[in-house]
Amino acid sequence: MVAILFVPGNPPQAVEEEGLKLPNPVSGYAYVTDRTAELLGCAKELVDVYDCGPGYAAYTIFDYEGEDVNNLAAEALTKYSLHTFLPEDEELRGPLLLIVR
Repeated sequence: MVAILFVPGNPPQAVEEEGLKLPNPVSGYAYVTDRTAELLGCAKELVDVYDCGPGYAAYTIFDYEGEDVNNLAAEALTKYSLHTFLPEDEELRGPLLLIVR
């Protein structure tokens, strides 16, 4: 498992995967852990599962209102996402934690 933190304006940063989980392979449920919230810099209740699928999960901050667009995270996510595109009218803003198998 590999975990990468994307913070706008900074290069992607590999982070220790201890305390993080991939989605349940049977149910597809993505787990929000205390470590996920810590890495994103928000309360656990504000962590949003932005996208997930077999072998990956992407977490952001729910209703993030910052101005920083996170293009590097969006590009990385398209490599793993089951979706063929990210909505054009919904730019990815703020930090994103991507966990992949």
